[in-house]
Amino acid sequence: MNKKIGIPKGLLYYEYGNLWHDFFKNLGLEIIYSPNTNQEILDQGKKLLVDESCLPMKIYMGHLWFLSGKCDIF
Repeated sequence: MNKKIGIPKGLLYYEYGNLWHDFFKNLGLEIIYSPNTNQEILDQGKKLLVDESCLPMKIYMGHLWFLSGKCDIF
């Protein structure tokens, strides 16, 4: 059974996403992506971080929340 790796669509994903995809595929891992940023992801990220955190980090945490339980590594 292949290990599943989760890749959140936030922060540096848009700069290095293709590199990460090719790298992990060549290692034989199954890749699971979080969906595009939406209101639910933002709301969950806001629940997980303190108010003083910047918006990009809140969104990133929302993407990690989405991936939790769906993959082995992220």
